[in-house]
Amino acid sequence: MVSTLTATETSQGSALRIYGDGDAYVGDVSGFLRDLEYAYNSAYVFDSILEEAEELYRTGNNPGLPIRNLLWMAWWPPTPEKVAAMVPEADRLRLIGVELHSPGFWDFLGKLNPLEVLRQYLNDRHERQKDREFRSPAEARKLELENQSLELDIIERKIGILKQCGATDKDIALLKEQLLAQSLRQLNPYQNQGLILEGEIVDPNIEKKKIALPQRLLTSPPLLQV
Repeated sequence: MVSTLTATETSQGSALRIYGDGDAYVGDVSGFLRDLEYAYNSAYVFDSILEEAEELYRTGNNPGLPIRNLLWMAWWPPTPEKVAAMVPEADRLRLIGVELHSPGFWDFLGKLNPLEVLRQYLNDRHERQKDREFRSPAEARKLELENQSLELDIIERKIGILKQCGATDKDIALLKEQLLAQSLRQLNPYQNQGLILEGEIVDPNIEKKKIALPQRLLTSPPLLQV
């Protein structure tokens, strides 16, 4: 099992390493990168909404309007394009390293909180997949149904502030489903096929591994004799 490192966010951001197999179709790889960016952007916007709600609650500036009108209904529904437009360029997800072999990994740079949402989602789901391997089909299906709600437990501890600002259970359920759950579930097919497995937060200053070229490629070819 991959260990989770304790990481502090630097001025560069934080790094998420996602492990997986490198043997994949190009279309699957491009789809994975697109859907991962969408999931990251959605988690980033969700975290921004929580920060804004916390600021309203802390300063006592809540004018008494429904929290959904203050925070998100102005740009609802949260399409990938709308969500991406709310992420500043400095905080956008960046691909900073790749090793394509089995197993290999992908390194991404971004803000710590949304990266942590991605990490926990992938790791929780990966653990449940391993549990199902040792159960009968009927037991595996029951476990899957029981654990579907756990896919969003990773952010439950963060939403209490929304209720303090007046958000109803219906508001919160809608926000989680439309903004977080739908984007995170788009990563499921890539995990099912092994393109990605689980992840960990790593030091963003890790030195890139140098690829040693074969000696024959480092030697100048002989001149042609005429």
